[in-house]
Amino acid sequence: MKSYDFLVVTDHDKLTPVGAVDERLILVPGCEVSAGGGHVVAVGITDLIEPRQPRQAIIDAINAQGGVAILAHPNWGESFCHWQQEELANLQGYAGIEVFNGNILRNSGNPL
Repeated sequence: MKSYDFLVVTDHDKLTPVGAVDERLILVPGCEVSAGGGHVVAVGITDLIEPRQPRQAIIDAINAQGGVAILAHPNWGESFCHWQQEELANLQGYAGIEVFNGNILRNSGNPL
């Protein structure tokens, strides 16, 4: 049976606190910074980040806390442009881009 070593639970503009669940599972705090622009998943942060600011400032704040920034669901929305290509090219310091979002299977946009 396959098991997981760590888990991060993120919600929109809420920092998920962590506590001991099982000594075999590492829980990592996280948040999906969403209000005011493209969504940025913040993994391993310690303090909530103000969402209504430029996305570069959000990425910088995540990195300053020792966290990891991941740009979420770039193809979400009817126009398939939750993140504009120009914006993706101009941002610096993020670690990755979400490549699949199952929620979009039920909503407009492309899950890939």
